[in-house]
Amino acid sequence: MRLVIRGAYLIDGTGADPVRDCTLAIVGERIEAVQAAGGGRPPAGARVLDVEGRAVIPGLFNCHVHLQMDAGRSPLTALAGEPSGLSRLRAAHRAAAMLRRGITTVRDCGAKDWQVIHLAAAVRAGVAEGPRILACGRAICAKDGHALVLSEPVAGEAAAAAAARRQLQAGADFIKVMATGGFGREGERLDRVELGVGEIRAAAEAAHAAGRRITVHAYGNQGIRDAIAAGADSIEHAAFLDEETIDLLRRRRTFIVPTLSNTYRVATQGVTAGLPEDMATTAAAAFPVMMANARRAHQAGVRMALGTDAGSWLNEHTDLVTELRLRVEAGATSLAALTMATLHGAQCLGVDDLVGTIEPGKLADLVILEGDPLEDLSALERVHAVYRAGQAVRLDPASGVP
Repeated sequence: MRLVIRGAYLIDGTGADPVRDCTLAIVGERIEAVQAAGGGRPPAGARVLDVEGRAVIPGLFNCHVHLQMDAGRSPLTALAGEPSGLSRLRAAHRAAAMLRRGITTVRDCGAKDWQVIHLAAAVRAGVAEGPRILACGRAICAKDGHALVLSEPVAGEAAAAAAARRQLQAGADFIKVMATGGFGREGERLDRVELGVGEIRAAAEAAHAAGRRITVHAYGNQGIRDAIAAGADSIEHAAFLDEETIDLLRRRRTFIVPTLSNTYRVATQGVTAGLPEDMATTAAAAFPVMMANARRAHQAGVRMALGTDAGSWLNEHTDLVTELRLRVEAGATSLAALTMATLHGAQCLGVDDLVGTIEPGKLADLVILEGDPLEDLSALERVHAVYRAGQAVRLDPASGVP
């Protein structure tokens, strides 16, 4: 079946300026053609959808999510005490909600077990509704390190390599390593190195030998430098950067995923929401530094993808707009920020041959919006229609577990 979408205000995800009155032809899962100036008469037998000048963008990416976490005041503690069956159902419910918001690809950066890997397989098989999910299974952390509930603790290079291989054998799409501290426990330091170059490199070599990527959680400058030296493909958070590290990131073409909205939420809402005072104080001190460094990295040409740390403290899974607004406040144009959530997300995850832009041959992941997101980013919350691999997504929420 051929679907023809005409009258589109097209923002194709490549970073090019938008084009009005475009026509898209979709055959099965893929985009067959993109034509400007109306595109001529639709072929006989095609189903025609006139979007009447609405914005059409590629399916959006969130490159840092935790589908098992509840975005509450104590997400790690809540997850640790939650029965696994309930965690699985809630993760599926959250995934479906993200898809309805136009988020068609996500990277799950740590779970308490391998159930998100199984959910990803269920989505691929058409058994569950949701975005395309790339999952790491459990992250790898130090003994008594950051986010233990999401991770397998290790000591030494051999243990790190073995833990990476266990995730890969379970079906992990990539490997995640916790190099520094983070938010989560009283007295935890964001810049404290917990796993060094040797452990990260051992995990990276296991991942790369299997044709998989590795991303590294690192807030502090030394942890970021260690991740670069160890061969990380991307770095999460990347809060504290000196000029030499920014230059290294640019020259190595290593992606960073700053997750500004996570720290912003804790800094601005943490005390009133009942989070521990020291966590809110740490976030309030870190946030302006993160914003300044995101600006410096963007201006220097460091590759940046969009990720929110969805599921963490006060950080809802369906909210991409906050992160996009913060990227704009940190110096990106609206078009550049949207490109971080489309093409750059696909490049970061290694799926840009399939998705991330609206071009012939790509999978037809499309979002049709009520409004122009380049004029008003909140238009991304006014979703008219979503297509994932050419299939229309039902936007009315199915019943499920909240």
